[in-house]
Amino acid sequence: MKISWNWLREILPTQIDVNKAAEILTDIGLEVEAVYPYESIKGGLEGLIVGEVITCERHPDADKLKTTKVNIGKGELLNIVCGAPNVAVGQKVIVASISTTIHPVKGEPFTIKKATIRGVESEGMLCAEDEIGLGEGHAGLFILNADAVVGSDVKKYFDVYSDIIIEIGLTANHADANSHYGVARELFAALNAREIEKAIIKENIPDKGISPQGEIKRGGIQVLVEDKINCPRYSGLVIKNIKIKESPAELQNKLKAIGLRPINNVVDITNYILHELGQPLHAFDADKIAGNKIIIKTLPENTAFITLDEKERKLSANDLMICDAEKGMCIAGVYGGIHSGINDATKNIFLESAYFNPVSIRKTENRHGLKTDASSRFGKGTDPEITVTALWKAAKMITEICGGEIASDVIDIYPEKIKPFSVFLRYARLEMMAAIKIEEKKIIEILELLNIKILEKKSEGLQLEIPSYKNDVLREIDVIEEILRMYGYNNIPVLQNIRTPYIVSPKPDKEKIKLDTIHYLASNGFYEIFTNSISRSKYITQFLPAFENTQVKLLNSLNAELDCMRQSMLFTGLEVIAFTQNRKQTDLKLFEFGRVYFQNNNSYTETDKVAFYITGNKFEENWRNKNRKVDLFDIKEEVENLLNRMNVEQSAINSGQSAFGSKQFEFIEAGLNALNNGVEIISDNKLIGMYGLVKKEICSAFDIKQEVYYAELNWNDLIDVSAKRKTVFKEISKYPEVRRDLAMLLDPSVQYSAVETIAKKEGKNILQGVTLFDIYEGEKLEGKKSYAIGLTFRDDEKTLTDKEVDDVMQKMMSRYEKELNAVIRKN
Repeated sequence: MKISWNWLREILPTQIDVNKAAEILTDIGLEVEAVYPYESIKGGLEGLIVGEVITCERHPDADKLKTTKVNIGKGELLNIVCGAPNVAVGQKVIVASISTTIHPVKGEPFTIKKATIRGVESEGMLCAEDEIGLGEGHAGLFILNADAVVGSDVKKYFDVYSDIIIEIGLTANHADANSHYGVARELFAALNAREIEKAIIKENIPDKGISPQGEIKRGGIQVLVEDKINCPRYSGLVIKNIKIKESPAELQNKLKAIGLRPINNVVDITNYILHELGQPLHAFDADKIAGNKIIIKTLPENTAFITLDEKERKLSANDLMICDAEKGMCIAGVYGGIHSGINDATKNIFLESAYFNPVSIRKTENRHGLKTDASSRFGKGTDPEITVTALWKAAKMITEICGGEIASDVIDIYPEKIKPFSVFLRYARLEMMAAIKIEEKKIIEILELLNIKILEKKSEGLQLEIPSYKNDVLREIDVIEEILRMYGYNNIPVLQNIRTPYIVSPKPDKEKIKLDTIHYLASNGFYEIFTNSISRSKYITQFLPAFENTQVKLLNSLNAELDCMRQSMLFTGLEVIAFTQNRKQTDLKLFEFGRVYFQNNNSYTETDKVAFYITGNKFEENWRNKNRKVDLFDIKEEVENLLNRMNVEQSAINSGQSAFGSKQFEFIEAGLNALNNGVEIISDNKLIGMYGLVKKEICSAFDIKQEVYYAELNWNDLIDVSAKRKTVFKEISKYPEVRRDLAMLLDPSVQYSAVETIAKKEGKNILQGVTLFDIYEGEKLEGKKSYAIGLTFRDDEKTLTDKEVDDVMQKMMSRYEKELNAVIRKN
């Protein structure tokens, strides 16, 4: 936000300089990001002087150059080589002598130096208008009037407006300071509270001539507010017989200084009021208001509306509109319509000043991608009590600058007054937060400077009424912040002794485990992502309808699309994949730690998750490796590796043995709403994770054209498992291992886990490992499939004999034949 120092001092005449003001503003929370000079003419014409051309002759060595002698009032004439075609004897010209810095309209400033041009010495420069910031023209020299005094400063003959601009990085909690008056109000309070000077702030003009609610005495415009929730207050009046023209230079200079382009006198006045008081106004051509009626309402979904930028926009049924008897005229608080705005032919206007619901404005501007000075202020919350004040001030300026007369009383529809917030401030709470006791007298002084009204004084504190423009001061802690801002955080002494409690790290240390896991995943080719926990409810409605009734909806969403807390990590991750793939990065391994949110009968739960996403090729492109696409077994491998890393042993999982105390832990194929080939990880009938292939229709909805594999694990459950299992160190066995291979034919429906479970139960303590090293399915097997497994045996107390191993193998094969209907293949 740009603040004009000249403008600010009109409201708050102060003796401090701009740098001191910037220091104070930053100290009270209005962070000043830059302070720099502004001049209506670039460079301010500094150093340029009036000269008179005494002689003008053709350059001896250049047809297009001339050599001149110029009088600048200092005795000796200057020799200046000039290339302008219009230079002539007797002209009064603008001279940049040696060491003068000039500021061209385009390009960087440069300093004039003595030069030799084609053998002729030149001691300065005769200037065209574009070379010194006066305009765009470069056809020839800028010729001054004949009465210009030789040797005088050129800037005397031009109205150079100089100012200093303060750029403030305004945070969202300071909507009350979103104007020159708002900044002046804050600076006024700080100057007096800190006893820097006895500052006095100029008050706004008072309300006057207000008609009863909606009654029309003169003017002929009827106003009807149908949506009183999104338009709690609507004020307006009619001004007739105005003349549209350029604004006075003084008004234009103020607007230009803060980066606004002057348009015409009426629009410039509404912009002036916006930046002085923080209240947006809108001027309608009164003769274009059909039926002499203004209706504040919403229009049907997808109604076409053409805005001032000549773009047709499809309205939402939730967009608040300013309409006449026939059509929409303006998107309320956001952007005007092309058919109701003022132009050079406008004679009569209806001037609007309103207070709109900030939530409605934010949603509308986000829906349409429109961000205007007006919508940014309405969206953060304006002062509902200033609408008529701003209206009268604008009306007064319009009648003075544009002519015409006020042709109606003020229409002020304000059926239910917005009540100011009431807060009780406890002295003890203030002292605890500030770590210093501030005198009651000082507290009351600061509150009064901030226009915070004291309703009641009690021994333990103060009952306060917050002014309507401080819409972010809602709680006791907010009032404390206001007091400490003005008192000065730097005035709070630093304690000589600082005591901190002895903090014992929790066991297990969840943050350390999480950090170790992040490092592990990153070292295995994964990239960590961070996505928004606020998501789109349409994802759940479309793809996970079973969870629709458990959504946690936002009451005050800043974005119409982002309206609920996520219930799955899947969809925000798919957004990242789609974004990345659109930038030609198709081979991805991503992970994210985050939370999902559910509600049931007003009871809310938050669950920590870790999610994996893999898509594209398995390996990076390399001449040595034959590449392939990732598949379900790759995501399974990543899940199992993480479980192993966290001491949830693979053997325990696959055998159904205890990984969670004495409870069963297993992988179960399941039909999951969002996943094909879905697998659930179950413990004690509790779902603690899942993985699978994301359904094609979901990927298509995100414009993802390749397969995506996804896994989601309950992080806290995994930490609990990790904490319960201890790392055990064993010495390397001195006895040899024995390897047996076994091939069998099985029905296609038999899963490998069943084969492995039988092997482990029969192998008991001597079976060290089972490996599936070959799978074959083909026509020759007549509807069967072939598994070949490798079995590793070892006894840590003795050397195994062939008979002992053969006995175990025989029992395994018998069970395979009996329980799995297997056909053992013999060499």
